[in-house]
Amino acid sequence: MENGSCVKIRRNHTVYKEGIMCDRTKLAVIAREEAGKPYIGRMNNCVTNIQDIVALFPKWSVDEANGLWCAAFVYHCVILAGFKIPVRPKESSCSLAGCVAWEEWAQADNRIEYYSGNDNIFKPGIGDIVLLTGYSIIWIMTILELYLKIMIIIL
Repeated sequence: MENGSCVKIRRNHTVYKEGIMCDRTKLAVIAREEAGKPYIGRMNNCVTNIQDIVALFPKWSVDEANGLWCAAFVYHCVILAGFKIPVRPKESSCSLAGCVAWEEWAQADNRIEYYSGNDNIFKPGIGDIVLLTGYSIIWIMTILELYLKIMIIIL
């Protein structure tokens, strides 16, 4: 995957959930709300609270997820938003708890639009899922991030 690749779960500005439209704005709102919660993995003797996120992946434990759960968090938000996608799409070599699985799935499933980080025309929008491979980071674009992006461009 190239740095800054973006997975857009939509066609013709419409998001699909097994044939039913979903709302990318709802996904962005949920992602913002969930990101505002103090989710904690295993660190500094704190009690972890990522069990609900990790529980979506039956072959995974909180200890295994420690420090590696950003893709699992995105999947958690997608599920809360009402999307019905499998934990491990047949096009992926692993579950969607891993960033690589999101890219494999996006590239292989023709219902999903995939844009390379080298695409100078595409700009991520609200509800788009963005992957940064150099750092194995994934997130959902929210209204605030678009606002900050506009502010940075203007300044």
